[in-house]
Amino acid sequence: MVDDLQWLDQESIDVLAFVARRVDGGGVGMILAQRSDTAITAFDQLPGLQLAGLERSDALTLLRRVVTRPLEARISDQSPSPFR
Repeated sequence: MVDDLQWLDQESIDVLAFVARRVDGGGVGMILAQRSDTAITAFDQLPGLQLAGLERSDALTLLRRVVTRPLEARISDQSPSPFR
């Protein structure tokens, strides 16, 4: 799993794309996340899934389910939306 793919150098992106092409359909999965406003073409020929952020109310519901301590409003009410 790689988060913030857009911050990697081109050589690292090329290596990950090479590996992704080799393991495609082989029972191995890769999760690569990047900002939607960036264009990284190395993975264009591979299957992908584009996900959108949660709506604010849904994100807060999820956060409240997994956080066991009380949520501070200054954290959970960050704007415009910390979950997108």
